[in-house]
Amino acid sequence: MDLYQEITSQITAKIESGIVPWHKPWAGGGTPKNLVSGKEYRGINVLLLGTQFRYTAPYWLTFRQAKNLGGSVMKGEKSSLCVFWKWIDKSTGEYGENGDELTDNYPVLRYYRVFNVEQTDGIDHPRPELAEKPFQPIAKAEKSAADM
Repeated sequence: MDLYQEITSQITAKIESGIVPWHKPWAGGGTPKNLVSGKEYRGINVLLLGTQFRYTAPYWLTFRQAKNLGGSVMKGEKSSLCVFWKWIDKSTGEYGENGDELTDNYPVLRYYRVFNVEQTDGIDHPRPELAEKPFQPIAKAEKSAADM
């Protein structure tokens, strides 16, 4: 799978369907976060998971995490893409003048699949209080777009 193309396709599909992926039309719920670790997702994951408007809960977990919590993913539910990257130090097998081992530093990108907690059965989670927040376009921005 070409991960970059997959992410681009997801964002493009949302825009073509009339959804502005970086616009948060609701209040409450919060930033997408992993239910087990409590860590908030960062970077592109906020866009990928936060634009899943069919869910009101901001909690996500892997299939294995759901199983470990004693729950299950409901039949027919589809996972969402999530990415992970980090820097890796790999030994070059050489040593510097002061005897320190030399390393090459390079990024590693991986992807995995997660489910919103609302796609599961048998897993208790906090319920966010939601309040609708209507979209209010910025007049100057709308005029600029119309003038293009």
